[in-house]
Amino acid sequence: DLAEKIWDLFVPFQGYGFNKAHAASYGIVAYQTAYMKANYPVEYMTALLTAESGNTEKIVEAVEECKHLRIEVKPPDINLSGVGFTIEGQSIRFGLSAIKNVGGVAIDLILKARAAGPFASLTDLCYRVDSQKVNRKVLESLIKCGAFDTMSANRAQLFEVLGKALARSGEVQKDRERGQSSFFDSFDASAGVSETLPNVAEWPENVKLAYEKELLGFYVTGHPLERYRKELKSYSTIRTNTAINRRDGEEVVIGGLVNKLKFTQTKKNNEKMAIVTLEDLEGTMELLVFPRAFKECGQHLVKDAILFFRGNLDKKEQDPKLLVNEITPLAEAHKKFTRSIHVRIVTS
Repeated sequence: DLAEKIWDLFVPFQGYGFNKAHAASYGIVAYQTAYMKANYPVEYMTALLTAESGNTEKIVEAVEECKHLRIEVKPPDINLSGVGFTIEGQSIRFGLSAIKNVGGVAIDLILKARAAGPFASLTDLCYRVDSQKVNRKVLESLIKCGAFDTMSANRAQLFEVLGKALARSGEVQKDRERGQSSFFDSFDASAGVSETLPNVAEWPENVKLAYEKELLGFYVTGHPLERYRKELKSYSTIRTNTAINRRDGEEVVIGGLVNKLKFTQTKKNNEKMAIVTLEDLEGTMELLVFPRAFKECGQHLVKDAILFFRGNLDKKEQDPKLLVNEITPLAEAHKKFTRSIHVRIVTS
């Protein structure tokens, strides 16, 4: 009876709130975009990524969709990337405008200088652009996200020579402003200017990936969880993208990386608890560690730690959450979960 009453309220509203013309317009747009995605997936996803270039969360979603469509999203490249995302064969090249800290003015200057010929090195770029607008912060971000990776230097080496390159280019640019010629002015732009690279080891993989995630919103050259794919699959009963298919209140286990971590207190008793954003190979999910579980397992909560969480799904809101009952570090997962599986088999 209650359902019938609620439905009776919907009927008059639908004639006003979502009329046929409105529904038809949505239908046409849905058909058009579905057709484009089905028949021109690379072009469609490139346009979508460019349209969402100012929204990191949307870019991450679109990149995940590209993976499902088996479309490679290539990392940004100082000599190949455009303002927005661009098509390269059957792949998509990351756009410069989607890199954090790299603004439109800097991009315009870089592309204008590149029109005379590709950059041969980081120092070459510094000599050919205005260092006041393409400043240290911009260049550091480009190095960190891998935009110079196709050049014969690793990211750590480029970081080391950046200060010297900027200082030298600054002096040359001042001379040019005063009308004085420089030795480097005689070079053809396409010949470039090389730098002497220090003997510095590349950054550890986890550092490189962390910078990529910070500046691009996702991992380009790898994923910190890739080496643990087998363990995540074996010991988890759900993934972030399958939680929506499970029932409310169901007990599950999910493993992944602690992407974000916020310690807070309950309003009632001021007891410590934590809000965790867990990341696995498919996406992210919010986890709530309430006081009881926090007291028992809170010591394991560290940013970037790889952990397994057992708890109950909460699907009252649009995005499922996990109410955590237990936390297990990766190092203890094999012993704990294989033992629990053995016990279940024996008892059954």
